[in-house]
Amino acid sequence: MLEHRHDYAIVVATLAMASSLDLELIAEGVETRAQADALLNLGCWRAQGFLFDPALPASRFAARWLARSEAVQPEPAQASL
Repeated sequence: MLEHRHDYAIVVATLAMASSLDLELIAEGVETRAQADALLNLGCWRAQGFLFDPALPASRFAARWLARSEAVQPEPAQASL
């Protein structure tokens, strides 16, 4: 990812712009550990891409999402008067 100086310049500029605007940044398209490490070294703490989880068909994503949400059910709220 950061093999070319233009790639590096774009990432650094994007991170600087997000920081100066107080915006959170999520790097997209991270495919290798080397890319993730380079982003971490530049101060980018959030990323998504094939390295973390490959793309899924909508039906598999929905099933995974439903299974996850069922596993993390909040405790019922206690009503107080």
